[in-house]
Amino acid sequence: MFSECSWTCVADGGTARDGSARRRRTADVVRPRRSGLRPRGPGTARRGGRRAAARVSPEVQRLGPARAAAARVGIPHSGTDQRGYSPRARPRGRISYRMSQLTEDVVALIEATAPRGGKAHVVGHDWGAAVAWTLAAARPDVVATLTALSVPHPAAFMRAVFTSRQFLMSWYMFAFQLPWIPELLIRRLDPSTAPRATERMAAGQTAARLARDLEFLVASGALTPALNWYRAMPFSTSSQLAEVTVPTLFINSDSDPVLDPTGGEHTRRFVTGPYTFHTLAGVGHWIPEQAAPEVAELLRVHLSSSLPGPERGR
Repeated sequence: MFSECSWTCVADGGTARDGSARRRRTADVVRPRRSGLRPRGPGTARRGGRRAAARVSPEVQRLGPARAAAARVGIPHSGTDQRGYSPRARPRGRISYRMSQLTEDVVALIEATAPRGGKAHVVGHDWGAAVAWTLAAARPDVVATLTALSVPHPAAFMRAVFTSRQFLMSWYMFAFQLPWIPELLIRRLDPSTAPRATERMAAGQTAARLARDLEFLVASGALTPALNWYRAMPFSTSSQLAEVTVPTLFINSDSDPVLDPTGGEHTRRFVTGPYTFHTLAGVGHWIPEQAAPEVAELLRVHLSSSLPGPERGR
């Protein structure tokens, strides 16, 4: 239910605009942590999730499937912290977490890791998927392919809110708009005394994984920034509802407790490029953890299909 995202980026050549000023503005947001893979071609990068100081966050740990898929098709990768989760990139105020800022961070990452220009294979889960959809629609010039996990296209999600039980399933998005009260309740959340509240907050996670994530958010100081991703939703613009033209893979699941399948069913209407839709059976919301092998294979095929000649079909 909290924001997370991962990105696999590969430069495809071409001439880029000078992004040096933007890279300086977001240097603390997009600090690459490179893998040990040796590039065979243009520079590559990955964007990951939360981390506090040198501590590895749960979201970085969830990057396994995308990392495996990228490695299998020969795409080196690196990781970065998200806005709000790095102690050095934690602006105050919800307006700093509006979608335009989040997508600009990703563009800065691409320009920082591929300064000669290029495109990114973008992979996102949950909030990361929302950012990925918006980026692909607004900046197809920097996106080679899109893979979204769990969360459908923003326009399809909005349609589901008004035509299905999605409105009720999104209760927490409205609750998180309140100031300071969500922080107070989350810090006091105790599974032993409030099992039903804990179960709703878990969104299908195990108790151990929920405890891990909450402990990280509270201990690292990232709790309010995580909630600010939701609190910035009123600043959304119509640009988030634009159609996506790049090759897209959308993976959802049939046992997601916070997302009605209606959004996934309508997403095809908002993708004009090549589109693949796959529903995982018996899987909840946390697809990267609950279906890692399946996600890795689907990603491998999707990424491989975009590579030129000899690299395809690895």
